[in-house]
Amino acid sequence: MRLAALLPLLLLPGALAACSAKGGGEDGAAEEESDGAAGDGGAGDGGDNPDDDVYDIESYPYKGWVNGNVTVSLARDDDEGNRAIVPWEESGYDAFPFGTLFVGAYTVPTADQPVQLYAGTEAVTEPVMGASPYQMRVGAQAETNILVYAALDVLGDGVIGSEDPRGVYPEALFLSNDVVYDDVNIDILAIEQEEIVCGEAGTINITGTVTVSLDYFGGPIGVMLVDEAGNGPYHVVSVEPDRTGVGARAPYTLEVCADYGTMRLAAAWDANRNGLFDPNDKWGVFSTDAATDSNPVFVGNVNMNNYPIHIPLGDRPGVNPISFATLSGQVRMADGAFSTLPAGTDVYVAALSSRPLREFEVDAATVLAYQKFSWGEISGAATRDFSLLLAANSFVYLWGFADLNADGVLNDVGEPVGTVGSDGRVPTGEGFGGIDIALMAVEDPGESAP
Repeated sequence: MRLAALLPLLLLPGALAACSAKGGGEDGAAEEESDGAAGDGGAGDGGDNPDDDVYDIESYPYKGWVNGNVTVSLARDDDEGNRAIVPWEESGYDAFPFGTLFVGAYTVPTADQPVQLYAGTEAVTEPVMGASPYQMRVGAQAETNILVYAALDVLGDGVIGSEDPRGVYPEALFLSNDVVYDDVNIDILAIEQEEIVCGEAGTINITGTVTVSLDYFGGPIGVMLVDEAGNGPYHVVSVEPDRTGVGARAPYTLEVCADYGTMRLAAAWDANRNGLFDPNDKWGVFSTDAATDSNPVFVGNVNMNNYPIHIPLGDRPGVNPISFATLSGQVRMADGAFSTLPAGTDVYVAALSSRPLREFEVDAATVLAYQKFSWGEISGAATRDFSLLLAANSFVYLWGFADLNADGVLNDVGEPVGTVGSDGRVPTGEGFGGIDIALMAVEDPGESAP
């Protein structure tokens, strides 16, 4: 998997060596396929001009603006897995050490439109250490709710990958014509980890030709290796054909770690010209006939030659795009009602990026999302229902806190807490409900209730 590396990256000739600890497969001979003829692009989503369809926001009848800041915080894990924020002024960096920020908006699925559609994108090409402002034009064919998220190209490889750190704005926004939303602020936590490089088996080359069957008006094409579930990329190389206006072809050589086993070859053309290979670009896959997906491929320990890739082709981006999950349930006192708490108490349910071991402020970078219940909302209640919007297919630490002095500092000594299981770690999956969090006093902050 791709890791957030703050150590110098090992660059292979023409490719980024972002190798994972994924187990290798059995030895096998290289797959050899003849180069397929250029076709019509199969299941692509656009017309002949890349500025058609989703990219022409101004042609949509309902459009507006979403503005805010994306704040990237730096964190470090110790040998025991405890996570601490590293202030930028103490990080040793003089400039932002990562790549581009990507901000995207999706429509919320409805009965009439069950598929999430992009409502807008924006790239922050020169992020700063701290808060980076963005302005995103959004549009849709009808009034609808949209969800906004941001992702960080942490390795600087130009790809918004499945494991790049990301943040989700915790509320849906209603998109009507000429609406403007300000202060749509998103936090992203970048984790400092060591880079994993290829093992003793070394590297092999995958070669072939990538063909764009749409009108091509320039821009890089990224050829990449992902796993069968769409996670990655594990390696990526960028090529740029000559501008022809009637399609394009370019040879590629992708250097990858040997012995991955069964994987997928995919590619993206930066058709929206934002400097990233993101889910809203034109994507393609390895295909021997220019019409069907010929994946998977087997990556062994010998070179793999003549692997043609066609753009557009396939029913989804080569790298899994963001999806959203809602975790819901109830928070309560383990013994008695909320009225047993001191008057003026606030209660929070928070999704955190790490287990809380000490007190923290509710707007800390480790807080992915939270819901607050004021004293007026809890004083006469036995339970309160909560719902948190998060990134899907990830994990969070889900905790409840009673803020007895309502100072916004949670997990303070003597304040009741509650969690799920032994430490609160919860996989978000596609979202689920029925979560029960019971608050009770503990001896030390950060301890779960027995």
